[in-house]
Amino acid sequence: MKRILPILVFSVFPVLLSAQGVLVHTEDQMNRGRTVSGSHIGVEAYSSIEPVYTYDTLLRTRYLLPEDIPAEQSVPFYPRVKRMRDGRTVMFWQGGQHSSRIYCARTADLRNWDERVRLFGPEQKMVAGKKTWIRYMTADAVVLGSGEIVMAASFRSDRYAEGLGCGIVIRRSRYNGDWWDRPRVIYEGPNWEPYLIELPDGRLQCYFTDADPATKNSGTSMIESFDGGFTWSSRKRVCRQFKYYDRQQKIFTDQMPCFRLLADGKTLFGILEARLESGGPGTQSSYMMSAIWNDAYAWEDLGEDGEGPQTRKTNIFRGNGGYVTVFPSGEVAISAGIGGLLSVKIGDATAGSFNGRNWYSDWLQPFDRPGTWGTIETVDPHHLVWAMDCQDGLLFGVGYLNHRIDAVRQTVDIDGDGREWDAEDALFIGSESPVQAIFRASHDEDYVYVLAEVTGYVQGEEPVISMSLHDASAKKMAPGSTISFSVGASGLVGSGTSGRNGSADGITVCSRRGKTVAGKPGYVAEISVPRKYVGSADELCFWAETACGRTKDTFTGSNSSKTETWQRICLR
Repeated sequence: MKRILPILVFSVFPVLLSAQGVLVHTEDQMNRGRTVSGSHIGVEAYSSIEPVYTYDTLLRTRYLLPEDIPAEQSVPFYPRVKRMRDGRTVMFWQGGQHSSRIYCARTADLRNWDERVRLFGPEQKMVAGKKTWIRYMTADAVVLGSGEIVMAASFRSDRYAEGLGCGIVIRRSRYNGDWWDRPRVIYEGPNWEPYLIELPDGRLQCYFTDADPATKNSGTSMIESFDGGFTWSSRKRVCRQFKYYDRQQKIFTDQMPCFRLLADGKTLFGILEARLESGGPGTQSSYMMSAIWNDAYAWEDLGEDGEGPQTRKTNIFRGNGGYVTVFPSGEVAISAGIGGLLSVKIGDATAGSFNGRNWYSDWLQPFDRPGTWGTIETVDPHHLVWAMDCQDGLLFGVGYLNHRIDAVRQTVDIDGDGREWDAEDALFIGSESPVQAIFRASHDEDYVYVLAEVTGYVQGEEPVISMSLHDASAKKMAPGSTISFSVGASGLVGSGTSGRNGSADGITVCSRRGKTVAGKPGYVAEISVPRKYVGSADELCFWAETACGRTKDTFTGSNSSKTETWQRICLR
């Protein structure tokens, strides 16, 4: 990227180093302090999600499904992911778009997966006096505050078109998926895509696409449980938009619901899919996404003819299969299938403003393979996972939440060893290649300090990092408000300084090679920058780029010439 750099004349003095390597930290070792709920409300505009390249995984069909499965069920679909109480992650999926089988598997490190387990399989039951096959599909789950997992799936018989032999069934695990209890039917009637959520008062809500197979009428309905999922209320229609009349009957849409409780603790925000036929009944369908806000405890029953709820943005962008997750710090992330690709945006704590110019641009698309259904899920305060089906199996990956970090007050000894650093807030770059960099900051009255830790190589080359700091209160980049420099494994990189640890115009750098706890080689660069280069503001804009071979990488959505897109560092 083209960058605006102040011109500096460098002079160098040597820094004596120990030949011993240092410990290089990685992104999963950062941000381990106590997370303050809602900590980034008001500054979400600077938050972004950075894909973590080294987690990208294709789980192939031969692992996900048995070889003897019928041909129409031989492609995995509809992944859903949840973080369990013991720290492991579980993923659910089905075989085929109209599945008979639902499976799950667990992972402890988001890379290696246990053996799959079949939770539902094809079975025959008597429906209206006739033996018929029962199919199971579109499973989702919730991890309760107790640690129990409750998963729900839609089931239907061969007589679904008649509205017979269909409903929602749940299974429960009290042991992090080691054992599941027997299925329990909680709703009877045509449906798709059940979705479970637990509210702070302990109630469970199950939202689902309430379908009429004869007329293609739909909408979202909800049932509730106040005893942990053992008994359930009757159905309440809660989300619907009117489409047209068909034979004097009102036809609605709003389907495939996903709702999350926002940081205020009472508002549910959801993304719903609308199946629309602009030419009326029987014409070609298209899909649009709508956003819904509602008091979690006070849904209006819309009855047979009502539309709602009132607080909504209807058909705001073209897409399908939406999903929502919320970070403890307040940010809301949404996903949808757009043009067949899983697409992700991040927004503020009210889900009212999402980063990017408009709904049709600036989507993060972590996979380059098309699919049908995808999902996202927050698994810890700084990571979310995403998954989507594709022709060869299921795509799985991890994203890192970059948001404003605090620079603690600390004077640092510039020796290339970060062990004395108190700060654990870290920014991360690592979406384009195995090269990864994490950045921490601290400060005292005279200096701003940056600790950069880098791992990974491309074609055997060591990465170089370019960095810029800018006074957030200054409107333009200029000397006195902006400073830029580059470092590598041997120190400063620039005119007269290449490959040397040392100082230039008061900017001191010490780099040392080392390894991660896993034995991966990398280096640590400690940097001190005189405050005179960035003004006296208590907030800095920070930009960085890694370069290794022909591969360059920077923070998602960051532009080197637009400081409003840079990350933020608050000097506490």
